[in-house]
Amino acid sequence: MRTRLTLLAAVLAAAVAVPLRAEAATVTLQVDRSILALGGVATVDVTVSGAQGALGNPEFPASEGYSLAFAGQSSAFHMERGSVSQSVTFSYQLRARAVGTWQLGPAGVPMGAGPSAPRVASEPVTIKVVAAASGAASEAVPAA
Repeated sequence: MRTRLTLLAAVLAAAVAVPLRAEAATVTLQVDRSILALGGVATVDVTVSGAQGALGNPEFPASEGYSLAFAGQSSAFHMERGSVSQSVTFSYQLRARAVGTWQLGPAGVPMGAGPSAPRVASEPVTIKVVAAASGAASEAVPAA
């Protein structure tokens, strides 16, 4: 048992020590609702898969239609047939600030530290913000 734990620790340490390869990484942007009432909130996840090493925080283009607030980060490690991979998910709360159809993203993630670090970007997603009905609970439609 002790040998297995030592081997697992060595494999994980080697995976973290390997330099980043931006070409192997993918970034996925997901939102849990595609239609929001004005003032409504949706959860946004940016998942980076296949990157090895340190990552910068995702960066989004500015928008007057919504605001984003960081909500947390999680990591997952996968070992299969001697291969180790990891994914990191950055979660945000999106608050709808203006009625209209808005583009969220692309989310760009630096693969390392510093201004010259290579970046990998997601595809953008579209959200629609509708006027809230007075006196009624806001309806939210889950994203497909």
